[in-house]
Amino acid sequence: MTRENLDGRVHWLWVSYSEMPEFRPSMTFKETSVTIPIINVSDNPVFSSAAKWLKERG
Repeated sequence: MTRENLDGRVHWLWVSYSEMPEFRPSMTFKETSVTIPIINVSDNPVFSSAAKWLKERG
């Protein structure tokens, strides 16, 4: 795996996403009053390519 990383291949242990019709920079959960920041990665070519690849196989 180290050789593949050095050659530019990425191995992700875990992939998670959430669709958000309208981007918000944070989200607060009423039950716990916890606020989490949200990072918009829509313009990241690596994540966009991975999302496209996953959608084609899902």
